[in-house]
Amino acid sequence: MNDDTNELHLQLFNILLRWDKDPAYDLGRGEHDLRALLQPGEPREGAMSDPKPCPFCGGEATVEYYDDDGYCVGCDGCPARMDRTYASEEEAIAAWNRRAEPTQDLEADALNRLGQEILTINRANGWTVATPESWDDERHIPALLCLIHSEVSEALEGFRHGDRENVAEELADTLIRVLDLACGLGIDMDGEVERKLAKNRERGLRHGGKRI
Repeated sequence: MNDDTNELHLQLFNILLRWDKDPAYDLGRGEHDLRALLQPGEPREGAMSDPKPCPFCGGEATVEYYDDDGYCVGCDGCPARMDRTYASEEEAIAAWNRRAEPTQDLEADALNRLGQEILTINRANGWTVATPESWDDERHIPALLCLIHSEVSEALEGFRHGDRENVAEELADTLIRVLDLACGLGIDMDGEVERKLAKNRERGLRHGGKRI
């Protein structure tokens, strides 16, 4: 018995196993899979796509079936794996293959221009703002980072008290402090955000295998 025959028998066994174990795997789908297996090269209506390569390591991804839960997709080359299961193999593959589509580009230099306006206002109000030379200041930059953290903490407190307006104000303060520091240091925030968005678009569904 050659390797091709062994592979054919293995695939037949997997189809029969799915018929036995998976209530959602109906007779019509099973027949389609059998026809595709026994008559290779002939397209079949409603054929499933294969899982895309892993967005982290580029390795091959495969569908996994759990008796009590359903289907999920995981990478064979790294720990990346979906954190939920789906009722059908098609749903699991579709969710794994989903990639965020690019949105319209931000208005050119919108964040950088906003950052410069923030710096102008803060200087006019007598505050000491960061500059590219501040990078070597072991006290000033950490202090500004702590102030960013303080605004996020105040937003959390607003949420805990059910104060939506306060949350919105504190998130605005957070953005202002981030742009004040970043643009003061000479960081191109528009470019950095675009680069990060481009990376995130390729990461796939709930990437990283974390719960939150």
